[in-house]
Amino acid sequence: MPRCETSEARVTHPAPALHALQARVGHYAGHGINHEDEPFHAELHVASLDDQTGVTLHYRAVGIDGTVYHDERTWIAQDEGGQLALWSIHTNGAGVRKHMHRHGANAAGALLTLVFGHGNPLDTTCYRQEVAVDLWPQGELSYRYAWGLPGGDHRPRSSVRLKPTS
Repeated sequence: MPRCETSEARVTHPAPALHALQARVGHYAGHGINHEDEPFHAELHVASLDDQTGVTLHYRAVGIDGTVYHDERTWIAQDEGGQLALWSIHTNGAGVRKHMHRHGANAAGALLTLVFGHGNPLDTTCYRQEVAVDLWPQGELSYRYAWGLPGGDHRPRSSVRLKPTS
């Protein structure tokens, strides 16, 4: 697959976003829809590193028939340049991808929306992806993916809203 150039993010202090995620440490569960319009049950575990420099996520989406649609390990922390980034390895892609924090509007009703992107969403010559985490007023989280294959549209593909279980 052709390699996309990573669009540059504006440098901002990553502490507020990390603190917001660290305040949501715990287990979450919910139901969502994937890119093939298939319903799934998802679980998300959010943990903070002991030194408060990052957050880890373990996300798993399983179809009604027990098929694992997505199994992922993710880290959110500052990169070597001090910018907030997300690194993810999962069952739907090869290798670890770095996604830079991007700026945009919060999802309607969300307290905070964090968007991390790999590649320019408008560049149809390569694969590009955005991962969004929404923090809701009642303690819920959303986890959303948007992506586009080379030659295809970049659009929302999968989303789930999760409630705290612990």
